[in-house]
Amino acid sequence: MTSMRFQRPHPLQQQPPKHTDSSDADIATIPILDAPVHQLHHKRWKATLQAGSISHTHPALWNNTRSEVVVFTGGEARLYNIQSATKRHSFTFPAALVGACTNPSNHNQAYACFSNGAVVLWDIDSGEQVSSWSLPCTPQAFAVPAQSHNSVVVSVYSEVTTKYEILLIPLDTLIQTKLWDEFGAPVRLICSSSGRFVASLFHRPYVHIYDLHDHKLRRLKHSRPIRCGAFHPNDSMFGFGDESGHLCLDYNVLGSAHSKQQPQTDYHWHSGPIHCIAFSVEGNQIYTGGQEAVLVIWQLDGKADFQPRLGAEIGAISVSHDAQNVAVHLEDGAVHIMSTLSKKMTKTLQSLRGSSNWEALLAQTGMVVNQKNGLVVLNGHPGHIQFYDIQRDRSVYDVKITQIPTVKYMKNAVPPSVVTRIVFAPDSSNLITVNTSIQPVIKFWRWNTRRNGYDILSEVTASHKGEITGVAHHPTMDLVATCGTDSFFKFWTLQVPTASDEDPTWRSVAAGCYRNEPARGLTFSHDGSLLAVVYGNEITLWEVAYNTLVHVFVSERLAENLVGVAFIPNSSYILSWSSNAVYIHDVLTASLHWTARVPVSAVAVDPFTPNARTGRFLIASGDKMILCGTQPPIPWAYWTLPSRVAGVAFQAAAAKQSSTILGITDQKSLVVIREETDSTSLSSEKSPLSKSDEPIQTAYQQLYGHHTSTENGTTTERKPPVPVTGLPSFRDASKEVFKGPPHILPAPSALYLSYMSRLLLPAVDSYAAEMENPTTRDALDKAANKNTLPKRTKSNKGKHKSFPHAQQDAEPNATTLADYTCITNIFKSHIIAAPVPIPTSNG
Repeated sequence: MTSMRFQRPHPLQQQPPKHTDSSDADIATIPILDAPVHQLHHKRWKATLQAGSISHTHPALWNNTRSEVVVFTGGEARLYNIQSATKRHSFTFPAALVGACTNPSNHNQAYACFSNGAVVLWDIDSGEQVSSWSLPCTPQAFAVPAQSHNSVVVSVYSEVTTKYEILLIPLDTLIQTKLWDEFGAPVRLICSSSGRFVASLFHRPYVHIYDLHDHKLRRLKHSRPIRCGAFHPNDSMFGFGDESGHLCLDYNVLGSAHSKQQPQTDYHWHSGPIHCIAFSVEGNQIYTGGQEAVLVIWQLDGKADFQPRLGAEIGAISVSHDAQNVAVHLEDGAVHIMSTLSKKMTKTLQSLRGSSNWEALLAQTGMVVNQKNGLVVLNGHPGHIQFYDIQRDRSVYDVKITQIPTVKYMKNAVPPSVVTRIVFAPDSSNLITVNTSIQPVIKFWRWNTRRNGYDILSEVTASHKGEITGVAHHPTMDLVATCGTDSFFKFWTLQVPTASDEDPTWRSVAAGCYRNEPARGLTFSHDGSLLAVVYGNEITLWEVAYNTLVHVFVSERLAENLVGVAFIPNSSYILSWSSNAVYIHDVLTASLHWTARVPVSAVAVDPFTPNARTGRFLIASGDKMILCGTQPPIPWAYWTLPSRVAGVAFQAAAAKQSSTILGITDQKSLVVIREETDSTSLSSEKSPLSKSDEPIQTAYQQLYGHHTSTENGTTTERKPPVPVTGLPSFRDASKEVFKGPPHILPAPSALYLSYMSRLLLPAVDSYAAEMENPTTRDALDKAANKNTLPKRTKSNKGKHKSFPHAQQDAEPNATTLADYTCITNIFKSHIIAAPVPIPTSNG
């Protein structure tokens, strides 16, 4: 069993817990985005769109050369070489992408429409913009019909008619022509190869097909909701798939009035909804895909061939112009390139992986960084977590957490298990995950250096009677804390067996609760002596060594329940947040330091903060990333991202550099923010939040100064304390120091020399040098003549020599007192110079 050793608790913590009402009127409470931003910090940071997950809803665009394909992420279009699976270049988006397609008259160019109304035409080979336009509307869907004189078709919501209007807009004049209107928002607009027909999909049991030549609108009815559709290359038919897995081919595209019954052909293989459909270039084959993760290749007569076990649901299919390759987009962000000749997958384009519920899972797990190797750890393929390398823009490896069925549409099936918590030890030796289906399961993993992967040590089922809302790892020990909605928090420790053939296991060793309220989060202090657990709008502090309640932070300002808590490293501050505000408490003074009103979706604290002065944390608020310090809510900087920020984190940087800031959006785009200055350490220059030019000192440093360092055999001179204005008296300052919790106090061994050097007089360099001093010899001669030197008696035998005080009836002589003081200093110097044992950290 691993030994558990803690610092001796402070006397304050042995007293009953105290409740602090932090409702002072002078606490700063302002909207954080309304506060002035320090432009110095804002300008020294550089944000780049480093990576992103490939979209599975926007089909790939093929270049005229069969070896290059364009895929889309949340913030850019990327040109990949399918022979080497490497990225050539990218085209950054000004806003969220609505739709994109190749230029019908030039396949080396592509159109893209964005949510802000911008339409851009760019060159695929060079990645440079050719021209751009600004539509006088906000498009919901987008398509470019061929032979329409540089025109686009968009879907726009009309506030006048409260309907969605389908508009034809020439890009030269931007004159809007209404084609038809809909009661619902079209999911997608589809144009035929000739540019004559435009179809709109709604996920309803009908499709509207508009003839741009005859200006006629036809409603194609079906018995089930239609999920996808495509036109035959020669406009002879319209194929679509419904939610029950049926493939239908409609041969009456023109909608002849003489036809009483629409001629259709129905094929059925898919057991779930068909997500996408595409015709081959010749039109003799049809490609379909859905939830089964199987690519089905249909012949027009109904015969089918299959490409099974692709790994995830198929979201989009695109066929190259030369009919040599097919791009199959999967839900997890992978793009498989299949050769139409061999019917085999030749290459896979993969960036950041994702899933359909990826954003919801990210809200629970948060954005986790393995600080040992700098890899970003997120949910990937269902049931797996991925280790993503930002520099290489790919997932390095996966860890399979739980078995999950590929088919998810079965009725009355057990809900799939998903990973909701990911926590690493500071040295990344331990990994703790929580996956939940019917009941939560905690899994403890250990790094295996032989195979360079994590091996599972223990699996605990039903550890909490409800949802597990928080997991934290001790900073220095194999100790883990968990909490849940059952109001309990539990401590888990690694049990090392005595027998060599047995494996170590994790076991629960202690538990606690508070008022039977659900616990919403917990965290260890940076030295591991305290555990903070959130219950409703209260923050409870617990002594880890004895599992006792130390203090409770209660404030009238905490009007809503908190959702998270974190200690600011190397400081006395603790950060907590709800969905609409952040709060900073000072543990040393047991008071609320400041609070700020801001919508919060995610929070991250910099774990590499050297001191309280440079303590900082990130807030994800809507589409903004806000960087704040521990001082009142004046943001150091904030950045606006193309879409909503779903997660934030700090990544360890090189020596003498500040941490790298990471952010990820709901569109699976990863943003990397670094400093551009030569000296990137925040502690190397003045912070605009500091009011004093002198370094901030702790209460011990203000009283005793910096203690002597004896690390590595070197001794540094102790510096006197810097005068600080407004410092309370010695008694008040000492009282304040000893009221502090032990997790911010230095070890006794570190305080001993500083404390003793303040009590005793400074030692002389050498006894011989002092004896050579004429003044010293004269003082000794006079003292010997006057018989004031002490004589050894039985009472003081074996003890240090002492100097008796003058008799009360004798009048003190000035010369005698001076000689006495001089001799006392000499003997005290030798007493101090004697070796003094230094106590260990255990006291």
